Order: sequence, then structure tokens, then C-alpha cells
Amino acid sequence: MPLRIFSILLLAASLMLILPTAWAADNVNIGIKTILASNDKQYQDPQLKGIIDELQTVFRFTAYRLLGQDRLSLATGETGNVSLPGGRVLSVTPTGSRGNRTQMDLGITKAGRRIFETRIELLNRGTITVGGPRHENGFLLLNITSE
Repeated sequence: MPLRIFSILLLAASLMLILPTAWAADNVNIGIKTILASNDKQYQDPQLKGIIDELQTVFRFTAYRLLGQDRLSLATGETGNVSLPGGRVLSVTPTGSRGNRTQMDLGITKAGRRIFETRIELLNRGTITVGGPRHENGFLLLNITSE
């Protein structure tokens, strides 16, 4: 009998240590910066100082301006939405993970019509910038970070 009680207590203690870690792993924390990139004038938004060099190695624009910054905390399969300029909405859905990478479906709708759709695989604590639709005199860029 004492061995059985000890085994049950040991199992309960193990579950208390393991389960919070598993529950925490279910949510994906996502940061999204909406950037207007154009060739109007030479301008680099000071709020983008940490990522300008990365943007310029991939995109050939002369001006980068931060339009918005959002954070989402989503469970696998849950969809979060972010308002974008021009009456657009970005939807983000984490679809699963493999090793140290998270898969996400991204979609942009305007007036209820899907105008953009892609799937990305993002390293944990990694960042990717996705080119989006035309806006004003340039293009929207979506800088997405897994936090």
C-alpha cells in the first residue's frame, strides 16, 4: 500500500511539472509589423532601425515606413486577424510545428475576397518578411516574428 501511494504521488508530481510546459507550447506568440515600402524618397523610419539592413538585402526600395504593429497569441488551428491599410485584413493561423519551426497560413482579404494566400515555416524566435499587395505609392511588407 505505501508503495502504491508513493507511485501515485510521484506520477502526480511528474504531471504537474510536465503539463504546464506542454500547455505553454500550445500557444504561438506572433509579432507583426506592417511596413510601407516605396521608392518615393529616401526615408527610413527610426522605428524600423533594427530591421532596415535585412529589408534592404531582400527588397530594393528607398523608403520604409512602419504603419502598424500587432501581437497575436494563438493556439494551433486558431485564426487571428490584423487590420491592414486599404480595408484589408490579414489572417494568421498556426497549423503545426516541426522541430524548432512553426507552420503558419497567412491570408489577406479585401471586401470579403481572398487576394493573397501563402504558408510559411518560421523558426522559433525567427523573423520573415513577406511582400504583400500594392498600397498608395508602394507595397505593404509584413514582418512576422515568432516570439
